[in-house]
Amino acid sequence: MLKEGQTLAKEEKLAEAIDKFKQVENLGGSLDIDPEVGKLVVDFLLEQGDTLGKEGELKESLQNYNLAKKINPELPAFDADAWAQG
Repeated sequence: MLKEGQTLAKEEKLAEAIDKFKQVENLGGSLDIDPEVGKLVVDFLLEQGDTLGKEGELKESLQNYNLAKKINPELPAFDADAWAQG
């Protein structure tokens, strides 16, 4: 599934790729993916998470951020107060 997700991401089918990565995560698998693919996916997750947050979908927004953080552990810690201030 991880390889399938990476292939989908390279084809810019990011939503489908993220579904695969979520499946891997739910099965307890490693999200050790190609750095180039990881950047595409993380950028998409953060953008999507920001949009969800602005729409009041806070749980989904945070889930996106958490998945992005698992893919790229070097992301800064989530600061809910700073995020809420906009």
